[in-house]
Formats: sequence, C-alpha cells, structure tokens
Amino acid sequence: MVGIGSTFGVSMAAADGSTADPVSILEDDRKVSLARDLADTAAFETLLDKADDLGYSFEWSADNLFAVRTEIEQLKREVVEYRLSGVRENVDGMIVVARDLKTDTVEVATLDFEYHTAEGLWLKTEQYELVDGDIEQQTLEPDGDALQRTIDELEAGQEPVTSQGGVTTQVDLPDVIRINECSQCYEASKLLCTAVCNAGGTLSCLALGITVVGGIACTTFVKAVCFVAKKATGCGNRVAATICKPSGIGACGPDQKPGGIIRVDIPYL
Repeated sequence: MVGIGSTFGVSMAAADGSTADPVSILEDDRKVSLARDLADTAAFETLLDKADDLGYSFEWSADNLFAVRTEIEQLKREVVEYRLSGVRENVDGMIVVARDLKTDTVEVATLDFEYHTAEGLWLKTEQYELVDGDIEQQTLEPDGDALQRTIDELEAGQEPVTSQGGVTTQVDLPDVIRINECSQCYEASKLLCTAVCNAGGTLSCLALGITVVGGIACTTFVKAVCFVAKKATGCGNRVAATICKPSGIGACGPDQKPGGIIRVDIPYL
C-alpha cells in the first residue's frame, strides 16, 4: 500500500477533455456493497480501531457513506468515505479507503478530521494515514492570513469580495499534478465542482488522481474550488475561471480561457 504523501505521476482525470464522465458517484446498493467490501480490509479495521481509541465510531447507514469510481486509462480507482459519529460541532470525521481496480489492492487509507468555522470555512485537517502498517499523523492547513481575512469579513457581516484588481495571493502548486497548467486546472475545477464537493478533501484528491507530497496543495485546491462553487450557479466556466485565472492560482491568463470571474475572495489561496 502506498501513502498519499508519495509522489505519483500525473494522472489528472480527463485533463485533456477526452473522457466525458471519468468519475462516477455510486449510490444505493452499489455504494453500500463497495463500502462493505472495503470495510473488510485490514486497512479499514486498523483505522477504525484508531478512531475508536480517539472516542469515535462508525454506524452502518447509506447516509454515512460516500463512494466514487474513477475509470480512465491512466487511473482506475474506487474510493469510499465512511463518516464517523461522535465528532463535535464544526468537525467532520471520516475514514477514507482507496483501492486500485487494476491490482485489487488498497492504495491509500486515512482517518481524517476536518475542522471548519461556524460559517463552514475549512480551518485544518488532522490526518492519520496508514503507511506500511504504521499510522502517521500530519496536519493540513490553508494559508492562514487569507483565511483570517475572510473570517474577519464574515464576522463583520460583510460579503467577501476580490481585492482591488481582482488578484488574490498566488500559490505555486507542484508540477507533479500540473494544476498550474491552465487546461488541467480548468478540467480539475469542473470535475471537483460537479462530482465530489459534498465529500472530504482526501476522497476528492484520490478520485481525481491529484496527489502531491503531503497532500497539502491538493486539499487546499479542493477546498478552494468547493468554496467558489457555493457562490456560483452550476459548475461551468465561471467556477474554473475564478480558480484558475489571476483571481485564484494564476494558472491561466486573464483571457486565456472563457468564463467571467465570480467576485469572491478565496480564503485558501
């Protein structure tokens, strides 16, 4: 089993637009069946024991499950997120297990606790990852200054807007995932918005094959896309433009791709 902190080759789902629907959301019996299958693995049992040690539990219900399958030439994977009970307010707890469809082996297994403000802004993720039989802990966090600025605006009763010129803080995402390439940034933004914004950051990264050292850049990217998606109608070019043009990570020039900018100051970039 490899860890999410390992450096993978590029496997951006449908980055070239050649695959219409690379990510399938599993529902009802298909979701539960896959969840029970992956729950019957040593990886899930180890992380469930860890969750139990921390005072949390998992209750079998379709409402506590989120499952996806990604099938393109360079990435064939199924991922299940198991939502935990016993977490406090503004915290989401989950076990995430990903299996390689080619080898039928568990690739990644994590126990995540995502912390949010009362307004729903992501503060950090405490992650316990199973790597070579051992559990390793790390903390994933967004840009603190940008996040605090948005929190202050919300507490003051203001709707966050872009800074003068429409430019927020830039972020240099690693080339291993090539999110800093304009076309791939657009495709990733649309897929995230359409398919997996209701899930946690780890499942979203795994479903799209976005993996970098530590996973921090990917989690930040996911949270930024889903933050913008809440301000938009639909998941079209405006969401991608806001994320990928200078208003977001600057992967695209102002006129390089279609779509107008949504006036929102993205707190994670």
